[in-house]
Amino acid sequence: MLDVRYGPASLLGVLLASPVVAGPIDDPSLRVEVDTGYACFADERRFHGLYAGLESAYVLDGFWGLRGGLAHGAHRSKGEAFDVTQTSLGVRYQLDVFTYVPWLDVSGVAFAVDGDDAPELAGGLAFGFGFDYLLDSHWSLGFVGRYHQVFGLERFPAYVTLGARLGYRWNLGDPFDS
Repeated sequence: MLDVRYGPASLLGVLLASPVVAGPIDDPSLRVEVDTGYACFADERRFHGLYAGLESAYVLDGFWGLRGGLAHGAHRSKGEAFDVTQTSLGVRYQLDVFTYVPWLDVSGVAFAVDGDDAPELAGGLAFGFGFDYLLDSHWSLGFVGRYHQVFGLERFPAYVTLGARLGYRWNLGDPFDS
């Protein structure tokens, strides 16, 4: 039988011993993040590839921010080759109060798919999730995953990206504090 007498106390001890930022970040910050990893979409078959992305975010406080991103994916599979470039703009919700910062975001996305045929343009929505591990007050490492619902391309209805990210943040301070 499992002894759970020390379970809650052990969990509380681990949480209290983990490095913590001193409360929510109240001042705005600017963040730049690069990520790279796996990209895939499926119609009648799956097309695997690699992508790289650049993202910037203006973070209003420890919870809300505005984000923009640019990413490029390359797919080579079964005699077909094409590239996917995406530009996005959206909002992020995060819990920037601990060393681990979980986050969710929603963005509008413009897609350009370039392959053997003429380039195709489409719009869509992206739903992202991830976490960042704060190495210090400026640098972070993390994981990002996004599901993109694409509108207007019959053979390209959805796109998924999973990757690792490196981030840098500047604390801008309170512009009204003298």
